[in-house]
Amino acid sequence: MVDSLLAETLGLRWGIQSVLDLQFSNVVFEIDASVVVKCYNGLSTIASIIPFISDCHDLFGNLDGCSVSFVNRSCNVAAH
Repeated sequence: MVDSLLAETLGLRWGIQSVLDLQFSNVVFEIDASVVVKCYNGLSTIASIIPFISDCHDLFGNLDGCSVSFVNRSCNVAAH
């Protein structure tokens, strides 16, 4: 079992890996977990997810025209 913060981070990692596998570009990753987005953007640090955020950065370096952004939960219909 993992906590929700780690689950959100792993979801981002899975999404990035899926986009790489499918060879997509110009993808916007919209996440309703503001803490994960802040950690990804270097505005915050949480020890339990640092290795996974680092892995996301490594994977993201292979993508063209993609971004990670925060969206309010009520605007993130696709995830809910």
